[in-house]
Amino acid sequence: MVDAQTWLDQNYPVANRATITELDLSNKNLEGTLNLTDKEGFDHLYKLNISFNKLLHFNLKGINNDSIKY
Repeated sequence: MVDAQTWLDQNYPVANRATITELDLSNKNLEGTLNLTDKEGFDHLYKLNISFNKLLHFNLKGINNDSIKY
């Protein structure tokens, strides 16, 4: 298993996150907590796939949850 936040930070640097609208993290063998907040740079995220992982918690604080499709 891989720590979810560490994997995200390595593969999606904060400086590049502002343009991300879709994020597919399915089947990445991720575990733990994942922060996808507006402060983490995911201001325009509208589609998210986190299926088939072992996440305990994911945080979407500050993101417009009405527009996100899980």
